[in-house]
Amino acid sequence: MIDLTESGDFDIRYTYGADYNAILALIKEQSVDLAVSSSRDMENFARNWTYMGKYKASLTLLYKGLSIGFAALFLMPYKKTKHLCQGYILIEKQYRNQGIEMRAIKNLSHLAEHSFDLSTLHFKEFDGCFLSPFLEQSGYKLLYRQEKYVKVDGQYRGRSVYERKFDIKKGALK
Repeated sequence: MIDLTESGDFDIRYTYGADYNAILALIKEQSVDLAVSSSRDMENFARNWTYMGKYKASLTLLYKGLSIGFAALFLMPYKKTKHLCQGYILIEKQYRNQGIEMRAIKNLSHLAEHSFDLSTLHFKEFDGCFLSPFLEQSGYKLLYRQEKYVKVDGQYRGRSVYERKFDIKKGALK
C-alpha cells in the first residue's frame, strides 16, 4: 500500500471559507455515506463544516496543492455538552487506503484532546462507509450499533457509533 502522507506533496491546513464549494462537492459525491439526501441538507452540512474552520476545528487534506479530503470536529455550543463532539471525515475515493484516513483520524484526535479539551470524540458511520476499520485501528471502540437506522434510496442501512475517550487531566488517551 502506498502511503501518500509520507510524500512531500501531502499537507494539512485549517479549513477556511473558500473551501465551501469543495466540501459541498464531496458531500454530494458521498451523500449516501452521510445519509444526507436533500440539497438543502447538503448545503447546510457544508456551511456548518466550513463554519468549524473559524474555530480551527476543521482540517483540509491536500495532495499536490489540491484538496482531497476534509476532517472536522462539530463542536457543541452548550456548556453542558461542550466536553464531547462528533467527528467527520470525507476523503475522495481515489485517495482512500493510502494512509490519509489514519492521518486524518490522528490529527482530529489530537485537536480534540489538546486544542479543545474534549473528553469524548464520536464518529457515526453508516453501513458501507470506508472509515470504520481505520477508527478501530486508531483505538476507537464501537459504542453501539443500530440495524435499519436510516432508509436511503429505498434500502435500510445500519449505523455504528464509535467512541474514544480522552483523559484531559492527565493529557493521555484512555
